[in-house]
Amino acid sequence: PADAGAPLALAHPISEALGFLRRSLLPGLLRATDQNLRRGAVDVRLFEVGGVFEARGPGELPAEPAHAGFAWAGAAEPAHWSGTSRPADSWDAAGLIEDILSVAAGERAFRRERADLAGLNPGRSFLWRDASGRRVAWCGPVHPRQAAGLGLPAQILLGEAELAVAVSHKAAPSVYRLEHLSVTAGT
Repeated sequence: PADAGAPLALAHPISEALGFLRRSLLPGLLRATDQNLRRGAVDVRLFEVGGVFEARGPGELPAEPAHAGFAWAGAAEPAHWSGTSRPADSWDAAGLIEDILSVAAGERAFRRERADLAGLNPGRSFLWRDASGRRVAWCGPVHPRQAAGLGLPAQILLGEAELAVAVSHKAAPSVYRLEHLSVTAGT
């Protein structure tokens, strides 16, 4: 995300490629999806639930909010004897994000809008916000220029939700009250 700030560097990384704490689950999911596709998988659906790292003030440990992310390439539905499946698209990814939000936040409503997000196709990406305008989730296909630059073999859909934000909006449970009902004989 554009407002994420600079990544946090590790003092003693295992390798140069692993020198920073992750700010998103999506790069790892994209890498794993690409590896699966290059090894001959046709339909790939991966997910991860885990922490990302956000810088705080000087001398403070980073915040580690829980996120849920997914990568999806190939068919929208599993193969079935009754017919062929269409390729997954942005609307399938948006539906998956809305499923994640409904599980995490119940019936709480979030506002979905089209978005221009870094690394994702601007005409086919979505962003969800809560009532205060805070970003809760986002999804879309990898931008065609990014895909070409990375040598990706197929369209890959990515999505991520900030679970801590979604759960903080959990709706109160419904309360039902039974009213006394009287029935008069003969009526």
